[in-house]
Amino acid sequence: MRYYFVTEILNERVVKLCLALKIKGHECVCIYLHNKKSQNFSELELNLIKLNNPSEISSYLRKAKPKLIHLYSFGFDATCLEIINNLCCKLIYEPKDVFKGVMNLNIPQEIQEGQIALLEHSDGIVFRDFQPHLCAKENNISLSKNRLYLPDLCWPEILNFKRKISFREKNDDKIKLVFAGNFYLEKQNPEYATAGIIHILREVVKQGFEVHLYPFLHNNLEFTDAFIEYNQLELNNENFTIHKALDPINLINEYQKYDFGCHMFQGEHFHGLPTPYEHKEFGKYGVSARIFDFIAAGIPLVNSSSFKLINRLLYKRNCNIIVKGDELKLLHNKLINIYYNTIKLSTIYTSYKLRIDKRINRLLEFYKKVLE
Repeated sequence: MRYYFVTEILNERVVKLCLALKIKGHECVCIYLHNKKSQNFSELELNLIKLNNPSEISSYLRKAKPKLIHLYSFGFDATCLEIINNLCCKLIYEPKDVFKGVMNLNIPQEIQEGQIALLEHSDGIVFRDFQPHLCAKENNISLSKNRLYLPDLCWPEILNFKRKISFREKNDDKIKLVFAGNFYLEKQNPEYATAGIIHILREVVKQGFEVHLYPFLHNNLEFTDAFIEYNQLELNNENFTIHKALDPINLINEYQKYDFGCHMFQGEHFHGLPTPYEHKEFGKYGVSARIFDFIAAGIPLVNSSSFKLINRLLYKRNCNIIVKGDELKLLHNKLINIYYNTIKLSTIYTSYKLRIDKRINRLLEFYKKVLE
């Protein structure tokens, strides 16, 4: 059977699933829109089809006559609407972000309601974190009975990934931290207040860490006024470096140069910041793909204690350092005194145990169940 994935924006989640299915001997087609936010995965030799608009996607699928479509969406978009209105086949819905009651963004009402309709009435839901459950809780809705929890997980061993295993010298006090993400500033984008990582960066630079910053490829923030405070921080500190944005696979190769990958929420460490756009319990329900990229690179994770779902996922795996709200100013002392090489080995081991291809049979079984 050929499996069809549809997404407006091609990103690593969909590509990981297609690659894992290919490794297991299955044929996949991934259809996506011509969109500047789509990432580049041409070197993976997958069947990726780029079309110009949602109607072209539905036209292509009507000719292909798939039995099942795996619809991946950043929330709910025009492609979702086109498919549910024009195609008669089993529909698996996988939202990256869930809006109503979960994210306080200026999202049109019809989009929020369309997403809830899919959460309730699609033939099945695949969820990478528990945002849909938080949405159901906040809006008193019932999710589709067919549900599969499948976290992002780590990349399989891929052609251009070059494993490099390095350890720290016992008395080396120079610790290299890496941050990656959407680095919006509250001054320019107050609606994205949770991304105000500038406060944490100033603190860790002050403590003497060597700090490296990788913006996500799709937003080009480093070329706008929205990046001015980061540029100023780099200008004034030789231990802080902003790197050019890279595609996901090259990013993982780059991460191997550093000691820790950081995923921290400044709201836990600083007061007086704008109200975040995410639900106050988001850390209990949501997770970011970048944590698995750090682990895939074999570098331990440093994360805020408010990311409770991350801590549950990595419980007893000894590959992350949890930083509580009052510990940021003592972070250097905390990291210099751990047995780094032990946690490094645990992280490399975890990167193999949490590979997506090792769990992909669960998705195949779910497809089979939906088709029955």
